[in-house]
Amino acid sequence: MLVGLLSLTLWLGGCVTTIGSDAPPAPFIAAEQTDAERWKMPLLDQGGNPDLVQCRPNQVWDPNLKKAAGELAQETLAAMTASGMQATGLEAKELFKRVEGVAMWALVRRLILGGRHHNFGGFSLQGVETANGAPLIIYRTGITATPNEPGSCVHSLLRHGQVRHIVNLYAGPMPTADLEVAERQAAQDVRGTYFLARTSRAEVAEWREHLRKHGAEVYDEVSKTVARIINEEILRPQGAAPRGNIHLHCGGGMHRSGMLMGILDRCINGTSAAVIESDFRRHVAWRSDELPGGFEQGNLDFIHAFDCSLLEADVQPPPAMKPASGE
Repeated sequence: MLVGLLSLTLWLGGCVTTIGSDAPPAPFIAAEQTDAERWKMPLLDQGGNPDLVQCRPNQVWDPNLKKAAGELAQETLAAMTASGMQATGLEAKELFKRVEGVAMWALVRRLILGGRHHNFGGFSLQGVETANGAPLIIYRTGITATPNEPGSCVHSLLRHGQVRHIVNLYAGPMPTADLEVAERQAAQDVRGTYFLARTSRAEVAEWREHLRKHGAEVYDEVSKTVARIINEEILRPQGAAPRGNIHLHCGGGMHRSGMLMGILDRCINGTSAAVIESDFRRHVAWRSDELPGGFEQGNLDFIHAFDCSLLEADVQPPPAMKPASGE
């Protein structure tokens, strides 16, 4: 009964109204400076065609999903009770919480995949080259649909974006096992490689939640974990120069991806705080302080504070970055 009702929950996900879409950069940042554009020229220099990359820069954020999940959980439990299944007291509360969580993440998944909200961007890394001597491009997205099918974002990145290594940072509660299998197969189809944080060491899988829970008191610990991911999966995957470009993603392409991309852009490219913060806000669907989307100040603070000397790159690390906005 519960499985059937949760399937209904998945179907009802199509009824949730989204308010997210493309978030423009801050007015003082030219479009060509954003990571929605900065990957194109390096790809042309590699002999690729940006027009063949089927990834969209739009993102989505719906503040009503939590409420919708709660309502669906109530309806599910009411239907269970009507069918003769009984739960009372603490058992009922725990069951509600569990059903609400399943509904919530099913809705999030449907929202992201159904609307093709790829949250795409990218840039090359200054002074970092692939095995054939080309400047390394890092692309970013959230989860994307049908990654091993022609016409999909991932399929096009592997064939037209010169990607040969996918780094999947997501290890949260959203159901993504089918996408992970398809991504791995898509990479293997072009003799590429695949890294999945969910099946890695605990600190690699859980660093984002650890940081969100404890903040600045775990900066040193989390910085070392993030540096290990960057050093081992981006700068030198499998202990050697990348064999092609790299596709980095998490769930919605906002938080885990946003922190790593911000750190790479600051520490390796020396990009200004203004540009980094503009990209960060765009990718979390920030519109204003009244409509902040998925903005979390703690994530931006971590980018500012990260110790660039932890990265194994032949670049001169910049000093700790001061927020452009004065926050």
